[in-house]
Amino acid sequence: MRIWRKLHLLFGVSVCLLTLAVSGVQGSATQEVDVMQIRYWNGTAARDSYELALLLLALDKTAADYPPFNITRLEADLGSDRARHELARGELINIYAAPYRARVGEVETQIVQVPNPLLKGLLGYRNLIIREKDLARFEQISNKEELKPILIGQGRSWPDVAIYRHNGLQVMDEGLFSNLFAMLSLGRFDCLPLGVVEAKATLAAFDGDKLDLTIAPDLLLYYPWPVLFQISGKHPLLAERVTKGLALAAKDGSFDALFDHYYGELVEQLREQESKMIVLENPTLKEKMGLQEPQLTALGL
Repeated sequence: MRIWRKLHLLFGVSVCLLTLAVSGVQGSATQEVDVMQIRYWNGTAARDSYELALLLLALDKTAADYPPFNITRLEADLGSDRARHELARGELINIYAAPYRARVGEVETQIVQVPNPLLKGLLGYRNLIIREKDLARFEQISNKEELKPILIGQGRSWPDVAIYRHNGLQVMDEGLFSNLFAMLSLGRFDCLPLGVVEAKATLAAFDGDKLDLTIAPDLLLYYPWPVLFQISGKHPLLAERVTKGLALAAKDGSFDALFDHYYGELVEQLREQESKMIVLENPTLKEKMGLQEPQLTALGL
């Protein structure tokens, strides 16, 4: 079922923002303008609050130069492949945040990726969700060669699959995201890598303890995996506005402040951990989007 929620936004850039009750930000008071219709979707609940806050920040930064806006939010499990097609069409949805994708194929050429990573590379740090009975097995893994016998589970059409296969790792990419935890519990594959920003909350949401699932301690995967705002090519003014808004927020420090509010504690926890980290190459990524080494090294990771 498709569920739409209209957000009447009244956003002043404070971090306390996310009441999700908004009324369109006013543009220039000197002229009549149409309302910019933003049809927003988010497929990852654990990142949703931050990504929506950042979108609102970008819109607020450009309020003087663009029309007022309304955000209508789609509450539905579209799946990765369908979401790309709907975004390209630009009717059901016209913006969401997702990892970078190579512009290969007709659908991808109809999508604009705003080249400003939203999570500073944090999504590239992956926890491994495993069966509790396999804890001892994963304690013995410390490099890519030792990871090769492990069968990695992924959702259908997830772009991560190409990264794992490029690095010589085994992948089973079947099923929807909502099925993966049960599949792992039943032994269909050996681990499910998820970003450190989402792994713990997502595992709890899917009752991982009842499925005898846990996070492998002291072991991380890393590959450069920038999360970008993805915007329908049929809405160029929205793409232009979000691009400018993020640049302004980065310049005045409000982007960093918002990131620190949501993820500063997590970054500090990662800095203090003495985890083994296996670094993988991402062959799909343009060099200008980020280096192959961990992107948060400036933060001590």
